[in-house]
Amino acid sequence: MVKRPKVSTIGIVLTFLFGLFAVYTGLIYEKKPQIKIDVITNTEILDVRENLSDLKIMFMGSDLTAIKKNIRIITVKFINNGNADIIKSLFDENDLFGYKISNGTIISSPELLTASNDYLQRNIEIVLSDSQTIRFKPLIIEQDQSFIIKTLVMCDFNVLPTISVVGIISGTTGKITFSNTYLADKESFISITFRGNIFVQFVRAIVYSVIAILMLLLFALIFESLKDKMEIRKRRRIVINYCKKNKIVDVGKCLSLFEPYIEDGGHGVLLMKNLTLVVDLKKLFVLLQDSTKDSEKGHLWLNIYDDEDLLEEINRYIEEGIIKTDEKKMYIADLYKSNISDFINYLLKYKYINFDWYMKSKQKYSFNI
Repeated sequence: MVKRPKVSTIGIVLTFLFGLFAVYTGLIYEKKPQIKIDVITNTEILDVRENLSDLKIMFMGSDLTAIKKNIRIITVKFINNGNADIIKSLFDENDLFGYKISNGTIISSPELLTASNDYLQRNIEIVLSDSQTIRFKPLIIEQDQSFIIKTLVMCDFNVLPTISVVGIISGTTGKITFSNTYLADKESFISITFRGNIFVQFVRAIVYSVIAILMLLLFALIFESLKDKMEIRKRRRIVINYCKKNKIVDVGKCLSLFEPYIEDGGHGVLLMKNLTLVVDLKKLFVLLQDSTKDSEKGHLWLNIYDDEDLLEEINRYIEEGIIKTDEKKMYIADLYKSNISDFINYLLKYKYINFDWYMKSKQKYSFNI
């Protein structure tokens, strides 16, 4: 058989990828909670653009149009999208976690709209520290669990209140991310694509490039593997057609005899031919056994043929009765030698293998034993 790696290229790539994953999970990957804050809505309750003298919008005794104020509903979703639970002890009692609304004033008690589990629904305690700041008493927020808070905010016309974090949850430093769902339909594809600073873009470009290269490599290897399988099936059909054309009844024996060609194409043909030309087949067999048993003796490296593969093929031929053996010698029966020669002529006649390549390679890849 043609000399080839013992492990397939696909196997090497997959082993490399799994190795990287193991290093990442063992040395780099850390289990930490992570808070994501998503502003779901930031919507005006009133949307009066015209100054109508007879229109008054009263709130707590004040005319909002006269003082040029507006009221907005802000709903904020908090989710632990990290890989560890947030427990009560991670909260700082002296600086409770929460959020601050800038460019606006909270005008009513914040309301819990919904929670992802019963525990959060029952145990969330909201503390209004001042007219702009909302905090939460210590509680457990399990991985992938969330809750939504609604707040009414008074602000100036044409001013958009903004959200910022206050307080701390231990272990989430640098792990708090913001998103603005309510702006998603207003944000362009370009701004989404290139969101982040230069360092973020640089890292993103490297990661995406590595992923793209690995994916292309994997697809290429899969394509080559499928292509090889299709070629093997094609060569198998050629052998079967040869057997039928020559009225060989035992197709199984025919396939076994020409298996080197089915598996390796032209190089398999050279293997079959060279085995028929070896003067002392037993000497070759013994040398191959020695080289594969004792690594210090080294491989024979009979041109393109790997010792272990070649020994395996000879053993298969012995088991199938193609190679005869006794105490003194080993040889391929004359009938099988004749079949091999006829088959090679068939391949050359119908141009299944290239004549010039075969003639040049026949001598070049001989066993020289």
